[in-house]
Formats: sequence, C-alpha cells, structure tokens
Amino acid sequence: ALTNVDIPASVAVIGSLAFNGCSALTDLAVAEGNPAFATVDGVLFDKAFTTLVQYPGGKTGPYAIPPGVTAIASYAFNGRSALTGIVLPAGLTSIGGYAFQNCTALTRVAIPDSVTAIGEAAFNGCGNLRELILGNQVASIGGYAFQNCIGLTQMALPAGLVSIGSYAFNGCAGLVNLSIPSGVTSIGSYAFQNCTALTRAEISASVAA
Repeated sequence: ALTNVDIPASVAVIGSLAFNGCSALTDLAVAEGNPAFATVDGVLFDKAFTTLVQYPGGKTGPYAIPPGVTAIASYAFNGRSALTGIVLPAGLTSIGGYAFQNCTALTRVAIPDSVTAIGEAAFNGCGNLRELILGNQVASIGGYAFQNCIGLTQMALPAGLVSIGSYAFNGCAGLVNLSIPSGVTSIGSYAFQNCTALTRAEISASVAA
C-alpha cells in the first residue's frame, strides 16, 4: 500500500529491486542536496539526469523518457504491468538487464539508432509486444532479452548486429520468419528455441558454430 517515498539527502546508494513489488508506489521524491539522485514527476534518476534508475510501480499509462537520458538502469521498469507505452529518447545508448521484464501491457517498442547494447532479459516476458523496431547500431542482444515475447510475428535485425545471446528469442512462438545479418558472428545456445511458428530463416556464413 506504499504510495510515496521521500529519499533524504544522505542516501548515496539504492540497490537493485529496492522497491520491487510496491505496486501502489507512484512518487519517489529526493531531498535537495542529495549528491547522487534526483526525481522528475516521481521517477528516479541519477543526479546528472543521464540514467533512469527507477520507475515507480504504481504509475499507469504511457511514459516518455526525457531527452538527455543515455542509460536505463537494470530493473528500472521491471514488472510494470500497467505501463502501456514507452518512448525512448534519441541519444540513449544502453538498456540494462531486466529493465522492462514482464511489462505485459507494452505492445510496441522502437529502440533508437543510438542504442548499442540490449541487456540480459531486458524485455523478457513482454507477451503482448507485437511491434519491435531495433536501431541500426544495436551490436549485441543479451541472453533472454526477448524470451517469451509471444506476440512478435516478425522483426528486422539491424545490420550492425554482432552477437545474439543465449535464449534471446526463446519462446517467441509467433515469429514466422527471420534473417540474420552478415555482421553477426555468434548466436548463443537456445537463442530461437520454441519458435514454433518459424518457417523460414536465413543465416549468414559468417556466423560461428
């Protein structure tokens, strides 16, 4: 039933999943003078406003991450089942592990060209995700990144992609076709296991066994 948290100026470290399961929490407030953190509209950022640290679990509807943010911390949106849309800003470079895991109301994600890495299990369990646009500069997709995104029927992997982690698309049962770009050199174990609708796949000769 916790709805708001006031973080004093003395707090310098907040651990991963510190507010996990606080499904009524809508506002995180940081005291003036805190050297590590700041907030905007109840959302927690680092002091420089370059990393989004935590999105409160009780917020509903869509959310646009402010310009200037370059990183989304691990677990930042984890389990936010009422998050219906997300706008990622130009200039974003990394999406942390488990960042959007089990955000079951998300239907569309467009990852900007500035992003180079998608962390482990970043969108794992986003079962209603139907449209996924990957930016051209994404070089690595972490293990379990899109596991069990059963709503995905098609996607275009970017030309700059180099590696696909283990279990990255495991359980994407709606995926019907796939083309692996020529720049990819490694595909992890079970990366496309249980993609039961997949009828066509093209894999470049550059991919290592």
